[in-house]
Amino acid sequence: MALTDVDLGAVDLCDLDLFADGFPDDLFVTLRRQAPCWWQAPGPHTPDGVGFWVLSRHGDVAAAASDARTFSSERGPGAEGGGTIIQDLPYGFAPGVLLNMTDDTRHHHVRRVLTPVVSPRRLAALAPELRTRAR
Repeated sequence: MALTDVDLGAVDLCDLDLFADGFPDDLFVTLRRQAPCWWQAPGPHTPDGVGFWVLSRHGDVAAAASDARTFSSERGPGAEGGGTIIQDLPYGFAPGVLLNMTDDTRHHHVRRVLTPVVSPRRLAALAPELRTRAR
């Protein structure tokens, strides 16, 4: 996709075909240049028909990620499944519970607890048992 050929109004980041040949780098170059804070309107592939904001510049993402007061994950987006692709979670369950919907202190605590358990070395050691159980 050439940079000049991108019609941002026709882009649907929830359409997995967009990623079939790898990450759409050209699209994100265009987003960074033309619309660094871009609204993904609901489309046919959007879960629950809910749009979302896309930040495409590193500085903007870093600023949002470090400002939990304004951009908190704890409060959630107010959507079923917490705005994730997990469709079977009741409203209000995910915020503050799922790791990607926790902020600061709780997020770091949960990561500190989980990281040693899911390290590559630990998972490699568990792989034979997990394969046996999966059969």
